[in-house]
Amino acid sequence: MKAGNQGGNFENAPEETTAAKIEVVDEDMVKVIQMCSKLEELLLEKKYFSYGDSPQLHTEKVEKLKVLSESLANSTTKAETRISENRSQKEEALHFRVTKSDEVSLVEKELSIEIEELERQKNELEDKLKKVNTLLTSARIRLHNAKEEKEQFDEASNEIIALLKTK
Repeated sequence: MKAGNQGGNFENAPEETTAAKIEVVDEDMVKVIQMCSKLEELLLEKKYFSYGDSPQLHTEKVEKLKVLSESLANSTTKAETRISENRSQKEEALHFRVTKSDEVSLVEKELSIEIEELERQKNELEDKLKKVNTLLTSARIRLHNAKEEKEQFDEASNEIIALLKTK
């Protein structure tokens, strides 16, 4: 604006007025465009809030899901490893058990055979002991009878000697 506008006189040249108006309209247009942009941005945010997450929140969630997915994959791998190790240990334990069971069965079988043989020998020895006891009892009876016979003979002999002495 020119200096002639002082004192309330607004007598401008038509070119300046048009340029000023265009400038004001341009500024207003810029403000309207900015407001429209802001409105569009707000509408998009509203849409995201209404229908889902904002792109930033969506990206954060995707990143979190990726981290969780990797963690789950690692946990799954570790779990599979533990399962495999446990399966291997169970197989080893089962193999050991079968081997030990076979060994014990073999020892039991050998001991059963040995016990049967010892029982047979015990029965034979008991039979022999019975025979020996019978023979021992018979010998003791014969010895007793022989001693009685000797005593009777000695008594009879002594009586005969005593009779002979008295005569």
